[in-house]
Amino acid sequence: MTVNGMVTHGSTGQVTGDHVVVDGSKLSDIVSSRSKGVDPSTLQISISTVQINKAWYVGDFHLNA
Repeated sequence: MTVNGMVTHGSTGQVTGDHVVVDGSKLSDIVSSRSKGVDPSTLQISISTVQINKAWYVGDFHLNA
């Protein structure tokens, strides 16, 4: 998994599902491909992160379909 384009403010950050890549696929594409009745153009994934001891962790995960 890789994360690109995370916006950080001190020890917190924010990233969208389009910027999280798992095995070459965007997280938003993975979620929409496995969802029924979800329009991929309206899917929104927002992930809040927090830095603890120089490592980044998911703090909150928002899914709006």
